[in-house]
Parts: sequence; C-alpha cells; structure tokens
Amino acid sequence: DTTGAHYKLSQRLLRYIQGLRLAFGIRQKVIFLFDKGGYKAQNFGQLNRSRVIRYVSPAKNTSGNKKQWDKIPTNKYRDFIHPTKQETFKMTITRTKLKGIGKPIRTILLKSKKGYQGFFNNFIRLKAKQIIKLYQSHWAQENSYRILKNDLGLDYLPKRKKKNPKKDRLNTTAIGFVTWVKSFTFNLLKDFGTCLGKHYEGMHAETFIRKFIARPGKIFIYPDRLLITLDPFRDQEVLRPYVTT
Repeated sequence: DTTGAHYKLSQRLLRYIQGLRLAFGIRQKVIFLFDKGGYKAQNFGQLNRSRVIRYVSPAKNTSGNKKQWDKIPTNKYRDFIHPTKQETFKMTITRTKLKGIGKPIRTILLKSKKGYQGFFNNFIRLKAKQIIKLYQSHWAQENSYRILKNDLGLDYLPKRKKKNPKKDRLNTTAIGFVTWVKSFTFNLLKDFGTCLGKHYEGMHAETFIRKFIARPGKIFIYPDRLLITLDPFRDQEVLRPYVTT
C-alpha cells in the first residue's frame, strides 16, 4: 500500500499497520518499529489500547516532553551502557504525557551532556537494553531500502502511459522483466566483489559501479573477444587479473 510522498508517515501509520495485520492475521502478536515520522499522539494512544501490538519509536524532544523529563530527580537515573554505541548514559524508565491521550506512554529515557534520547514503547516487562537493541535492528530495514533504491534502482520501473494514467494498467510483464534484469545485474556485481576479495565483498553494488565500472576507457571488438581498456584508477591492481589496462 503506497500513498506517495505527499503523505506523512504519521498520517498513514495506523492504516499501514492495519493492512499488515490483515495480511498476516488479525490476532497475530506483532512488533512495529517506526521512526519519528510516525510520531503522533493519537497513533500512540490507539496502539496502547491494543493487546496484541507492541511498538518502539523514538520520542521527540519537544518542549513539553523536555519539561516533564527535566523534573525527574537525579537519583532516579542509573548508569547505562548503550548496547550498540557502547557509550555510557544516565538511564531511567519513566512515563511521558502527550496532549490528546489519557494514559502516559512508557519511556526509556537516556540522558547525556548532549541532551535526551527517549524511546516510546508499550512493552510491559521488556528491559531497557532489549528495547533499544530492538529499535536499532530497524536499521536493517533502512539498509534494505537503500539497496532497493540505489543499487537496484527500483524508482525507475515501467510506468503507466501519460495520456491516461488512471485507466491504463501497469505492464506487469515489463515490470517483471526490468526487475529481473536489475536483480541479475545486482547479483553479478556482488559476485564480482566476492571475487575481488574480502575487502570488497561487503561493498554496495553502486560502489562497484562508481569505483570500477563508470570509468573512462575503450572497448575493442575482435572476432573472438572483446577487449576493454580502462584508464588508470586507484584500485587498478585488484582488477589486473580481470581486465587489460
């Protein structure tokens, strides 16, 4: 279910969640991780009323939230080592009131010289370290989106005709073919990185294109082969077994 960039996540969050629940089972227990784009008091209020939905989301440092957090006594905090950053913070578990909803939101609150970092959630027993690690795992989703957008270029797929975009259906055959070509090329680039060695196997496909493929050079056509001659570049030694320079 895509709505376009003119909608904010906060405007469609509950709709997305409902769609996913219908797809996977309305009674299925689920955990949703979403960033500050979904921040809206009514969203938190609705999610808090559910018995099967659990969520984690960053708390915004609004003036209203900061006023509440500033009132928390120092003795309520304890030393806390961030599970992924390995930095030391002061941590407390508190509740934050938001205008428009009655029940305050459970908040994992980290405090440092830079200010506050809070995590709204509706878990009952899950510990602070587990909640923060859980939210940090959502970066895998961000990385997947980066691969889809930049490496596979899925922003560029066959679209409806401009003459009548509402009536003309998408050409699913064309979309399937272009997607297959992009995916096949992506896999070739990843295999290429594996062949180059450990230093290169974790690079993104777009990096390979920038470093090794989108380079000035010449192609010579012979009856039995193609000869590609690239201009010198920084990592040419690692490519020496594969190309002629």
